[in-house]
Amino acid sequence: MKFSKVEFLIIVATLTVQLLFLIIFIHFAGEQKIISNDGLEYYTLGKNLLTEGKFSLFTGDGHLMESLRTPLYPLFITLTLFILDKIWFISLLQIMLSGFIAVIIYRLSAFFLPGRWLLLPVVLYLSNPYTWFASVLAMTEVLYTVFLLLAVYFLFRYLQNFDWKTLAVSVFLLAASILIRPVSFYLFFGYGLFMAIYLTAKFKSYRQTIGCVLIFLSAWLIFVLPWSWRNYELFGRFEISSIQNYNLYFYNARLFYAGVNNLSKDETILTFRNKAKDHF
Repeated sequence: MKFSKVEFLIIVATLTVQLLFLIIFIHFAGEQKIISNDGLEYYTLGKNLLTEGKFSLFTGDGHLMESLRTPLYPLFITLTLFILDKIWFISLLQIMLSGFIAVIIYRLSAFFLPGRWLLLPVVLYLSNPYTWFASVLAMTEVLYTVFLLLAVYFLFRYLQNFDWKTLAVSVFLLAASILIRPVSFYLFFGYGLFMAIYLTAKFKSYRQTIGCVLIFLSAWLIFVLPWSWRNYELFGRFEISSIQNYNLYFYNARLFYAGVNNLSKDETILTFRNKAKDHF
């Protein structure tokens, strides 16, 4: 992908603003804050993949394999640690990706906005403090946004030229994003349904629809099926992630139980733990 002079300046502006924020963040919060909360789990998974070749939060014999997290962002962490084993380097690579995101936003703007307004979405993106934090913290947001926006960008390219290769790139990028954040699973099938209906209506032929379905099926077989099968082999559940069960236990069920029984959050957590101990 070649960059124009304007796009190069966008990348420079992104790096300048967010590198400055990274320096300030490390100075006041400390480098370890980069991998706080969920980031610590992603970092641990990436580290264990690099050192032990295991997708697990634990090391040594009898380790428990991970079912909640999907593999693509931990693999990104593994790559960064392989290049340079420094926590801040994760943030640096994500800042570079953030510059790429700004360029994608600029190119997407060309589909909708006149020339003088093309930079407005980029300015809004770069001036948003959440963008700065997302680029610094070891979280999935930046990598996921790259895949999602590229999928959208190539979709609009396809709607201009109806080149099957462009659609395939879009579909495969969205399928890969499922391995970063499982929520894309629903986007993927919604996207497939939309394209099948759209192509059937536009070309009045099932040939285009069949081609579209084959592309989506291929993407599912390459990206979604292997990881779902891995989870089935290890945990007996053919699904991309155990996030639904996790949310049910840690959030939905506890909130409902607390409301019905007029308990506090801490009391509900203790009750659930005691019930689990009695059960096992």
